[in-house]
Amino acid sequence: MADLTPYESVAHEAVSLPVMIPPKLIGRDVTVGRLYAQLKDNKPVLLYGSSGVGKTALAASLASAMTQAPGGVLWITVDQPSLPDILVRIARAYRLNEVTTKDNPLTMINTVASTLANQRPLVVLDGALSADVATAFITQCAPRTPVLLVCDDEIAGAWTSLRLGKLEPEPAALLFRQAGGINDADAATAAKIIAGVSQALDFHPFALTLAGATMRAARQTPAEFVNFLAGTPNAGALTPSQLALATASRALDNRLRGLLLVLVGTFTGSASGELIGMIGGAPEETVNGAMSLLVARGLVERFYRYDVAYYRLHPLVAVFLQTSLRAANDGKGLDDLQARVRDGVVAYARKYTAEPDDDANDKLSIEMDNLIAVARWASERGERQVAEGLALMLARAGNFVQARGYVYELAMLQQLASSSVTPFPAHGASARSTQPLPVAPPAPPPFPADADDDFEDEDGLAPLRMTNDDARIGLIDADDSQPISVIAFDETDADDDDFDDDFEDDDADDDLFGGASVLSTLSSFSADDPDLVDLTDDAPDEPADESIDIAADAPAVSPEIARLRTALNSARQSSDARQQAALLASIGMAHMENEHDTEAISSYTEALTLYENLNDSFGMLSTLEALANLTARGDGGQAVVMYATRGITLAKELGREEAQARMLVVLGDVRQQSGDSDQAARVYGQALDLRRAAGSERDEAAILLKLGYSQLDSGEPEEAIKTWEDALTLFRQQDRRDYEGKALGGIGTAYGELERWTEAINFHQSALHIAREVKDKDDEALQLGNLGYAATRADDKRQAVLRYRQALHLAYEMDDRQNIVGISVDLARMLVESPRHLDIAALLVDSALAVEPNDRDLRKLTERIEDERDALGADTPRATINGTAREYAANAYRLLEA
Repeated sequence: MADLTPYESVAHEAVSLPVMIPPKLIGRDVTVGRLYAQLKDNKPVLLYGSSGVGKTALAASLASAMTQAPGGVLWITVDQPSLPDILVRIARAYRLNEVTTKDNPLTMINTVASTLANQRPLVVLDGALSADVATAFITQCAPRTPVLLVCDDEIAGAWTSLRLGKLEPEPAALLFRQAGGINDADAATAAKIIAGVSQALDFHPFALTLAGATMRAARQTPAEFVNFLAGTPNAGALTPSQLALATASRALDNRLRGLLLVLVGTFTGSASGELIGMIGGAPEETVNGAMSLLVARGLVERFYRYDVAYYRLHPLVAVFLQTSLRAANDGKGLDDLQARVRDGVVAYARKYTAEPDDDANDKLSIEMDNLIAVARWASERGERQVAEGLALMLARAGNFVQARGYVYELAMLQQLASSSVTPFPAHGASARSTQPLPVAPPAPPPFPADADDDFEDEDGLAPLRMTNDDARIGLIDADDSQPISVIAFDETDADDDDFDDDFEDDDADDDLFGGASVLSTLSSFSADDPDLVDLTDDAPDEPADESIDIAADAPAVSPEIARLRTALNSARQSSDARQQAALLASIGMAHMENEHDTEAISSYTEALTLYENLNDSFGMLSTLEALANLTARGDGGQAVVMYATRGITLAKELGREEAQARMLVVLGDVRQQSGDSDQAARVYGQALDLRRAAGSERDEAAILLKLGYSQLDSGEPEEAIKTWEDALTLFRQQDRRDYEGKALGGIGTAYGELERWTEAINFHQSALHIAREVKDKDDEALQLGNLGYAATRADDKRQAVLRYRQALHLAYEMDDRQNIVGISVDLARMLVESPRHLDIAALLVDSALAVEPNDRDLRKLTERIEDERDALGADTPRATINGTAREYAANAYRLLEA
């Protein structure tokens, strides 16, 4: 058997971490700095806080940066593990056969300790953990190794404890904007609404992220989302996370809800697409496509084991759904679902132990956690034959147990088979499957009659701040405590029948999470079901309530896509996997061209799974490139890294250097956007070497332009100038005037970083000339603003005022609200210094306030102008005002045109 790397291995690049990394960490800079300082000195740290507050996201962001260190990152997700459980997982990561072949790893603890001391990884233990186990691990195995413990509750021990709380108002609003894909212009328009949503969700990171993702998936504006959020039944009685979850659930169809319930029924809250499909009776490729939608909505996390997509519920999602299932039919809904999970897991194990080979062993390794969890659950119910059967299957699966290092797990399965009362020693009692859960309202059905008596706040947050007066609910403005948006809410119709009528199952709302509805939902999956051809289009319609304007989850289907779907149905009926893959890729391309990115990603994801099953490397490569570009267009963060990295590796194997370079550029772009400019420069450099070797000077010039910006942001302005000069030479040779101007502007910015303002002004002036020549208004506005700033720093106030006025004219012409406000502030700050121009400064500020009434800088300027006016004498000369602020800007721009 080949000596394969286990999926639990140490991560030396961010994409290998078994966790999703946020696109940009917001509002946690101080905590990150404190964490890093402690870990750098090899001191253990405990990061704790209520569920959903962002602990794992923070740890993942820090770990992604530390993967580049020599020791890498060893990330272990835990749920009340014993010390032997941790030891054997570390041993598999480092392929310590002398440990993994022992049924008692404690006898080899020194081997694990010496390995960690030599390798020096960052060890992350993420999840429920006892103080005794954590202390034993750190003192006996990792006394000189950086260890980060990530738990909900504070545990006492010899480590630094850092509590993570909710966000401050401004970072909270920014997080909602990021999750919702709200651009700067829209954010400026809806700033008051965004602030209100952030406060209504109590600045809770999980709730904000989920709410933003829900809004984005529904293509709603912030104003539309406010109405949708407030229309959630019993919204005023829910915690922030429950409100976000109930709202997200309303935007799902019953099949997507069914997939979520399969995951919550797995005891671990996680599974591969194949196992989910076996439990739910759906094709794996269909499951993966649907799961992409749930990932995009923030309900499910996706990472990879042996390049196979693996899905995991956020703990708050699991609690929410499990509570609903327990409340349905006196718990029968959960019991029926778990029995179905048991049967599916046993069938999965039987399939991959029948004819053991490397691929089958990979599949068994991927789902070992679920095999163990099912055995524990069954043994606790007296069904010892389940554990016994699984142990026999693994023991007979060739040399899987010895070669893959699961001797300890096999011994524990055998122990479960002999006793139905002893908790599984490696994992302890599972909180998800055995511990009582707080009684919380299922969503979207209303509270039971006695829910108020039993309700507990599972994440420890203050009650949601909502108005609830005369059966009307409205979000509270963070500034003035006035309702931002109020819609009628009929308490007598809390089932929201108009909305639920749009789902396929007319009576599903009566028992949404009950056993009967779950099983019927799951069994409705079928490879031949025409409604399942493109699951992205299987979404709830717009509700009848006209006060809630929700964009449909899927766009209108073009004739071309309809034709392709018909052909796809035929290919599925004939089981022609290769034709299915080609048609799905074509559907993805059609959606991509129409800028329906969510639908395109879903289709390409299904195509990728099929190409992987066919071992079609070239099909995989083209699909990975498309997915990398699509997710990059949508601020996909870690998804971009994952697709681009896989594509780069595959392109290199196939000798497709042009494709390799293109995806290196995509990877560089996402690194640059996430603020990792050093890594961006490294990746751009690799792409540059490939295109230079191929003699592609056009691509070389474009990459040099990007490389210059990453060098500048890395604090290397001199290197950036050299890079842009090389790019400038190539752009001139290629007669690409627009890019020539961008390179000149970049050089001007670099000279500004060096505070060489004369050179900066000269280069920005040249860039401005070209921008006007090629009629690029965006770049023209940028260069005018740069010239205004450079002139200010060069103490040439006359030129600074002129350039800012000209830039302001373009901002008005393009209705760029953000620039109107920003430039008006910069211009007014200069003019207010001159008593003669005080009235003009007031004119500019008043005009900008009409665009953004709540801008703090404008308000402060208003106060200052009033103070300056009070201090002036009556005989102070004033500049004459003849017109509006817009005309004042336009007059200056006419000088430029002349």
